[in-house]
Amino acid sequence: MAKRRSVSKKTRFEIFKRDSFTCQYCGRTSEDTILELDHIIPVSKDGTNDEMNLVTSCFDCNRGKGNRELGSIIPRPDADLKYLETQQEIQELKRYKLAKTERDKIATDVALDLANTYRMAFNSSWAPEDRHWLALLSRTPPEIIEKAIYIASQKQDLSGSWNDRFAYICGICKNMTKAEE
Repeated sequence: MAKRRSVSKKTRFEIFKRDSFTCQYCGRTSEDTILELDHIIPVSKDGTNDEMNLVTSCFDCNRGKGNRELGSIIPRPDADLKYLETQQEIQELKRYKLAKTERDKIATDVALDLANTYRMAFNSSWAPEDRHWLALLSRTPPEIIEKAIYIASQKQDLSGSWNDRFAYICGICKNMTKAEE
């Protein structure tokens, strides 16, 4: 059995300060109860006075726990830390939302450009809808799609339906993508 060594007043105060002068088991504060230091791994089970093994506890929780280890039960989380983590997550989500909005706008602009390229290449006043170009853009770089439009316009029978033309463009894109890999 390890011999108990006293914890310095300075260390005791730093632990209380770290834990916001709050019992990490039940949440009571120094205004409600007498606070003590508890060894997460008890001294009787070779626990040390290392700061990572010390936690703020109220008199009742410390006596109730005794020299038992908590096992998978962990002390109450630090509320300030949780608040900061939540604020960071909110900021990351906001940045993601802004980036996604910008990405979607740019993708829509590229789809419009591809539709215009299609009209020009096929000498047509009509082109497949944006949703078709966006679906193709989700798996193919725009420069490959543009090349495929020009190739299709020169090799595909212009009397075919737009569906046939678009399927042919998709096939060219697939072959060009495979060739680049």
